[in-house]
Amino acid sequence: MQKSANETFAQDSAWPRQLTIGCIIGLVLGCIATVDAFLLRDRVSSQQTTASKAAPNGAPPVKEIADYLEGKSIPAQFIPAAGGTAAQLQETLVIHRSGIRDLRWQGASKPETAASEPWYHDYALLYSVGPEVYVADISIRLRQVGDQRAFLGYEVKRVEKADRIAPSR
Repeated sequence: MQKSANETFAQDSAWPRQLTIGCIIGLVLGCIATVDAFLLRDRVSSQQTTASKAAPNGAPPVKEIADYLEGKSIPAQFIPAAGGTAAQLQETLVIHRSGIRDLRWQGASKPETAASEPWYHDYALLYSVGPEVYVADISIRLRQVGDQRAFLGYEVKRVEKADRIAPSR
């Protein structure tokens, strides 16, 4: 069966329409992918900005934090007795520099409500009291004022008695 000139032309002219529709679909999908990429970049960028704001000048020096913690206390409710049960409590533990085995900055956060809000710097503290060793998570509220830091308070988040301490490799 032989095709007429009109049928041949109709089939031959269908490919430009299909190509045009394919190009439009590709263009729309490309635009959607580009918009998604920009939105993802903005989300990552804002997260990095928040993370970089967490410690604008880096973490406060460990010596400065150790000086601040000198004489501060860890409330009795956080300190398990030698038996290790939380029900049997010792007296309040007073922190002294001589008992600090290690002090590490863990990170910082700040409420997004106002620029004048303080930063919350989180530290892990390895502390010795005689033969007993404790690991404490402590949050310290700081506010930068010019080139000085104002210490606004601290909060003991958690304390655990270590069964054993070994050097990491």
